[in-house]
Amino acid sequence: MDNVLDDDDDDDDDDAPPAPCEAPVGFRIVDEPPSLAALTPKDPAQQMLVGRSMLYCWLSVGWCVGVIKEANGDRRRKMDGEVINLFTHYEIDDDTSAHVLTLDVYGGEGTGSWVLLEPELE
Repeated sequence: MDNVLDDDDDDDDDDAPPAPCEAPVGFRIVDEPPSLAALTPKDPAQQMLVGRSMLYCWLSVGWCVGVIKEANGDRRRKMDGEVINLFTHYEIDDDTSAHVLTLDVYGGEGTGSWVLLEPELE
C-alpha cells in the first residue's frame, strides 16, 4: 500500500497559481480602472458599475466572470472590517458575492485581483 499515490495527498494543487487573466470570448479587459468614487459606498458614481461585467480571481477557483448587480449604500455592511462596496453575481455557482474591490489590486494577478470587461467591437 505504500506505493499507492493518493491525489488527496498532493499539496501541489493548493499551491498552483491561478490561470492567467483572460477575457471571455466577445469581451476585452478594460485597462483603465474605474474612479475611486465608483468604488466608494454611497457615492452616486457607483451606479456606473452596476450591470458591468468583471473578472475576479478567487482563491481556489481562479478567474471567474461576474456581473455587478448592486452598489452598497450602507456603510455598516462590512466584510473583514472593510465596508463592502459592490455585490456581484457569478454564473459559475449562481450566487451573488459581496466585495471590497480596491484600486490597488485592479489588473493584478493574485487572489482578490479584478478587472472590468467590456464588449469587443467588431
